[in-house]
Amino acid sequence: MNIKWVRRMYHYMEDSGLLDENQAGFRRHRSTVDQLVLFTQSVINAWQYNHHTVFVDLKRCLRQVNGNGVYSRTRPSKEGFPQGSALSCTLFLCFLNDLSEVIPTFNRLSFADDISTWQSDKNVDRATEALNRDLHALKRYCDQWCIQINTTKTVYNIYSNSREVLEQDLELKIEDKCLQRDPLPRYLGVALDSQLNLTAHVEQLAGRV
Repeated sequence: MNIKWVRRMYHYMEDSGLLDENQAGFRRHRSTVDQLVLFTQSVINAWQYNHHTVFVDLKRCLRQVNGNGVYSRTRPSKEGFPQGSALSCTLFLCFLNDLSEVIPTFNRLSFADDISTWQSDKNVDRATEALNRDLHALKRYCDQWCIQINTTKTVYNIYSNSREVLEQDLELKIEDKCLQRDPLPRYLGVALDSQLNLTAHVEQLAGRV
């Protein structure tokens, strides 16, 4: 009965267009490939206008989800959604569904709790400032809903055709935590180098054979 009810609720939200278009996790006919194509195409489009892209990957960024202080009968699970419950994935989709509305300047793609956000501009400092504003707004949103951001797994990188820009160190922060740069971040399983040629990713795959 529980599974049937969840399916009906999910199909209603999907068919009614209620779910966030930026979220691909836990949804039928969507995959990590969709998110990778959307991000890389955005970077390539920016390059056509000589823009640089500053990218932040919040990998498994949500440590816990709080039900706004409202709890049912107590269970052993102290945080998050019930493991193995048919409801958990659908409830998670609902929980973060308003993120794009709350932070309209977000360039964001999500796959479950893996969130990527970026800004593109001719001036890399302006892109950094805009991205810091978005990260501040995200932190405020997470604080409101008692969500902890996993800053230890959050990194940034620069995507640019300019060697001078690629050599810069940027100051990106979540609260007082400075983010570390990863020149080869693994986004949804793919190592994305700063010029998107995927050579390093192919070499990593070949090394496993």
